[in-house]
Amino acid sequence: MRHERIHHNAKIGNHKRVAVSLVYLSTSSTIDSAASLLGMSKSNAVMYINQVLKALQCSVRHMTYMPHTEAEIIFVRTGFERIAGFPDVVGLPMVP
Repeated sequence: MRHERIHHNAKIGNHKRVAVSLVYLSTSSTIDSAASLLGMSKSNAVMYINQVLKALQCSVRHMTYMPHTEAEIIFVRTGFERIAGFPDVVGLPMVP
């Protein structure tokens, strides 16, 4: 699976596409409110969110690693807690 490249003359850049996706996915807001917050239409927001999710889905196998040994699990868990302040985190959720 390969994601489409964004046209060089696109009105909305990658940073705003990712931003609307993060706002939508990280809050309990609707797509419409995430779009309004970033000054774009709902239809564009739907398209951009789907593009970002597709890009994540395409790259998840190449960019993630699950620890296999007890030592790796402890290393990842303590490192993530030190960086982000969340205890007992080892993996990541599946991206639809």
